[in-house]
Amino acid sequence: MNAQNAQSGVGEAAVSTERLIALELRRAVAREADSLTELAQQVLKEIGETNLANNQINGMLAIANTADKIADITRFLEKQGSRREPWQRYSERLLTLIRGNVLDRAKTVAREVAEQVRDYHQRSSEDDKPQVDALTDQRRRLPEVHLLLVREFVQSFGIGYLYNFSKERT
Repeated sequence: MNAQNAQSGVGEAAVSTERLIALELRRAVAREADSLTELAQQVLKEIGETNLANNQINGMLAIANTADKIADITRFLEKQGSRREPWQRYSERLLTLIRGNVLDRAKTVAREVAEQVRDYHQRSSEDDKPQVDALTDQRRRLPEVHLLLVREFVQSFGIGYLYNFSKERT
């Protein structure tokens, strides 16, 4: 154990497990990004072109990219949806997907990452198993994974909208 980890009570196995989890999460989210882009394109086709301003879409993208939790994004969509018709259709559909399809994908990714890390640590000593189990608890990781996937989905949707329907595009 290095001095910093020894002071905090975190063992080397916990540090390497955290790094492994972070790497596996990045890989899993990257793999899911393509299917989320396809889902966003499907939603754009279903709803079609509306009169959303670029600054509204850019605002949604900014919220998604800086949000610390899913509630920040869903509150933005609920607020926009309460304003007028174009946003009502989009926000309702996006909220349904965020709370359903994207959440289900996040649960799957969190479970798969936990299983991969546990498999990797099968050779761990018995002393490390409680730490590994605590660090790979998928319920603990679910909010993080869900937020990462929602960001990917909202980015795909927003950029797809700007590319396909932007009135200001030349």
